[in-house]
Amino acid sequence: MPPGPMNRLVEHLRRVVGPTGGARLTDAELLERFITDQDEAAFEALLRRHAPMVLGVCRRILGHADDAEDAFQATFLVLVRKATSIRPRDAVGNWLYGVAYRTALEARVRLARRRAREHQVPIMPQREVEPESGWQDVRPVLDRELSALPDKYRLPVVLCDLEGRGRREVARQLRIPEGTLSSRLATARKMLAIRLTRRGVALSAGGLAVLLAQNGASAYVPASLFVSTTNAALLLAAGPAVAAGIIPAKVAALSEGVVKMMFLAKLKMTAVVCAGVAAVGLGTGGLLYQARAANGDPVHVQTAPNQLVQRNARPDDDDDDKPRQRSQDRQSSAREQELRRELERARAEVQAARRQAEAARHQAEQAMRQARSELERARQEARAQRDHARAAEQQARHAANQERIARANKEKNHKHDMHDQSAEQQGGRDLAEQLNRARSEMLKNFDRQRQQLTEQLKRLDQVQQRSMRQLEEQLSRAHQRLMGKNNKSHSTSSSSSSASSGDKLDQILQRLERMERRIDRLESGNRQSNDRKRERR
Repeated sequence: MPPGPMNRLVEHLRRVVGPTGGARLTDAELLERFITDQDEAAFEALLRRHAPMVLGVCRRILGHADDAEDAFQATFLVLVRKATSIRPRDAVGNWLYGVAYRTALEARVRLARRRAREHQVPIMPQREVEPESGWQDVRPVLDRELSALPDKYRLPVVLCDLEGRGRREVARQLRIPEGTLSSRLATARKMLAIRLTRRGVALSAGGLAVLLAQNGASAYVPASLFVSTTNAALLLAAGPAVAAGIIPAKVAALSEGVVKMMFLAKLKMTAVVCAGVAAVGLGTGGLLYQARAANGDPVHVQTAPNQLVQRNARPDDDDDDKPRQRSQDRQSSAREQELRRELERARAEVQAARRQAEAARHQAEQAMRQARSELERARQEARAQRDHARAAEQQARHAANQERIARANKEKNHKHDMHDQSAEQQGGRDLAEQLNRARSEMLKNFDRQRQQLTEQLKRLDQVQQRSMRQLEEQLSRAHQRLMGKNNKSHSTSSSSSSASSGDKLDQILQRLERMERRIDRLESGNRQSNDRKRERR
């Protein structure tokens, strides 16, 4: 192999595999090393292990080699940014398949928009991906149906068929018996064959397995693409400021779009869970209503504020049932009052939680303002120190010029008086020593001031982190208290009060999300300011 980055890559991979060439590390172990230690060799091993599968997905969906390579790089940049969110850690291949599928779809949408804007410009020829025989009919619908399979069945297909790994190795990684893996793999192939048949592609489970294995083995990753992807991912892991301007803009924008898409999907899932909780509360209220009606208990429906009408009253009761009816009325009135008290307590607790959230928000804003003011003071001090350093440098230059002038004058008088010449030389040396001492003292003062500024910045970061932790704890307690009281109010109140409490909870959650986004923006601004300070140093 020629010298260069590939030799370094092979050495890293040898360190990951081990000196004896024994069993390879699992995906979970490699991912843990990359997250905790920022191990470059672990990331390169993950990239080499899953690169053919990811590139195959991108090629099948996009159909052009250049666009597929951009989506390939964006997929692994998303892995660097979202590595800590992969659960379980053994399902890295399955997670990468889903991200590659989303990234390729996003790239296809962006490509269509760009072509629509540039329809007047002649389309430049691109490198087409050569379709294999028998694969051209399956390619448009395979990934759509494979991504619709449950994770339990999709993961064996991705690892065994698309990546071509042995069943024993995959079973060891997934910590399941090899027989269980074979059963899941056969079931997944049957399900996928049935789904493809519905799409008009008639394939048996065995034929589908052969076709998947052939396509997975033929997905060759060029060495240049491997090296460029590795360098871009490691630069991004070192920090966004380091990778800015180095990663291609198209790849960076594509990875950013996929990350936002994943965040929106998470928000939608949270909204669905909240809606499910509200639906459960409404269903519980309906069941309680039906149970009370079936038992003959008086059921009340609120028709106006502070007014309830008894629906199961019997107008044909005689005079003998009046005492019992009055007793039931008293019981219903007492129950109504108890429900009203509980509703009032729930409303008061919700108001208290809302006030606490507002107070926490005000505290966070005050902390941010204080942090901004401290940062501004630090900037002013840094500017003052810089100006002082410039003035000292100018003084030193002026002194040096004076020294040169004096030395020239002394040299002119050298022929006249040797004694005066030696005296002038001695004075020049003394002056040089004084200048050196002054320069060293100035440098020491500058270093001491820089250390003080660094300590002040560290204290500011600690204050900001402490305020952020306090804010997160307060918000978490407020959120837990709101959720608990919301469930309680759902079980005791009517359907109309449940809907209003759910709306209030959604509003509070939206405020919390806005606060989190604002905090993220403040943190990003703080990081950018710190990066600019480091560059100035």
